[in-house]
Amino acid sequence: GDLSVALQCLDPLPRAVMDAANFAQIKSLHPPPVTTAARVPFAAPANAADIFQFHQLPLTNAASPRDKAPGYLADQPDFLLDVSPRRAPSDPAETGSSLLGHLYQLMIQQKLPSQCWRDMSPNVLMALHKEVGLRPIGMGTSFKRNMNKHGTMAVRERAAKHMLPHQFAIGIPGGMDYMIHMLQYELGESVHPALPLHQRRALLKLDFVNMFNSVSRAATRVELANAFPELVVLLDEYYPPEGNDVWIQLADGTWTKILQKEGFAQGDPFAPLFSYLPLQQLRRDLHEQLRLRHLTRHSPQQSYPTAFIDDTMATSHLE
Repeated sequence: GDLSVALQCLDPLPRAVMDAANFAQIKSLHPPPVTTAARVPFAAPANAADIFQFHQLPLTNAASPRDKAPGYLADQPDFLLDVSPRRAPSDPAETGSSLLGHLYQLMIQQKLPSQCWRDMSPNVLMALHKEVGLRPIGMGTSFKRNMNKHGTMAVRERAAKHMLPHQFAIGIPGGMDYMIHMLQYELGESVHPALPLHQRRALLKLDFVNMFNSVSRAATRVELANAFPELVVLLDEYYPPEGNDVWIQLADGTWTKILQKEGFAQGDPFAPLFSYLPLQQLRRDLHEQLRLRHLTRHSPQQSYPTAFIDDTMATSHLE
């Protein structure tokens, strides 16, 4: 029943110890910028704070799971969930959630000192073992994760409409199940031995290596400005052009940091949306190529590339 005891019985431990070899590997997974061009100033829409609907923050906090990993300042997310329903002694009408909502709204409106953003932009990094190598996961402060978790809830319907029919991980509960059923149907109808060869299909699977740490922030910013302009301020402040600090605890217990200039912290609730947006056009191009291939073979079915974040699958004719 004790998860910490259970983890100690695993070999190797899920969390990698940052010895010299692992630290060198982690640094190699954070590439230099794709582009060094200066960011063009962007004016957020006047109603940016309204879009976030911070008055609904109590609902987000009430539905948030507990026992999440601590943040960059060793802060526990459960603390914010605990204070969320409490009322202020000086004003019983104010709750913890309403005060947090006021703070987040002032930040979105750029009415607080930039130091507030700088305190929340670093991440602490832990690395998990994977089949080959390590999986680095950056965790921000609990305030950042709480604010961004609510932000994803506020834009999830728009995000889902923007991503479909290719992406099933953003704003779609049970999206993985939908994607699997679609692929099963397509393959089930296309692999029967009685079908002519030109109508048979195979499964095509694509994966983007180290996607969260490699995706271009500049490309994401362009996509945000076009589709989600209220989120540009979050990218600019959490992921500034000069880079953000990523803190790592070494095997001897000391701390060091690296500068991350591309990609996004995998522990950031907005990281899936930010990371996927630049890949949207790539999947649209793939969809067009599959459509043309479909037309030349007079097949009764057309394939859509479907994805769950960076894992992309599609069916394609064998010929």
